[in-house]
Amino acid sequence: MEEILKELIDNITSQIANKVLEKVSIANEIENTTLNISKKHTKFNELPDILTADILSEFLSLSKRRVYELMDINPEYGGIKCLRIGRNKRVLKTDLEEWMSSRTI
Repeated sequence: MEEILKELIDNITSQIANKVLEKVSIANEIENTTLNISKKHTKFNELPDILTADILSEFLSLSKRRVYELMDINPEYGGIKCLRIGRNKRVLKTDLEEWMSSRTI
């Protein structure tokens, strides 16, 4: 009877360990996928023609709040020229390029 219980416990322990390893493997895959998704906009030529604050903040490594502040500043004083559609703001890729070139030393 004791041997049967030990075998049963060993079997259950092995199954639990395999499930835990499987879950850890899945969690690692999800984390790696998330990391790859978050680095979507890293090259200028890969940016879409119309940019949102999310895309700009990712590309410029700035917070969304700072991006919105730059959109609110007059372009003559260093702000990013943007299109306002209701409450939404968008930046043309060409305007971002001009803004970036005006910031270059």
